[in-house]
Amino acid sequence: MRGRYIRADSTSPDELLVKVLEAYSSASDNPSDSHPFPPGFDFALSLGYPVELLRSLPQSSVARFTGVSNVSVFAEIPAGSIVLDLGCGGGTDSLIAAAKAGPGGRLYLVDVVVCKPVPDAGKEIVDLWTA
Repeated sequence: MRGRYIRADSTSPDELLVKVLEAYSSASDNPSDSHPFPPGFDFALSLGYPVELLRSLPQSSVARFTGVSNVSVFAEIPAGSIVLDLGCGGGTDSLIAAAKAGPGGRLYLVDVVVCKPVPDAGKEIVDLWTA
């Protein structure tokens, strides 16, 4: 894994929480920088996301991918479903779930990280979510 590591020894739970939030915020704001974990396309591939699926999504979302599983790829999400995405991050899994839920579905997205505005990338993702 490339990047720096977060040292947790002699760190209080509150300090650790701040470090984790800073790490995820940094990955979201600057996905091409060095991070304690490998965000992006290659990381998603390593978790089993199909390359064709990743290429079909907005690359601004995939670049910010910091997920820990590929549930959205293999989960059965019937058309019209209501989906709650806790830890939605850059929205890669949210976009996959939205496509499965279809126009009659609803997605609720929750994350602990508030990203700085990314005008072009954000517009691309929001347009897909509201289409």
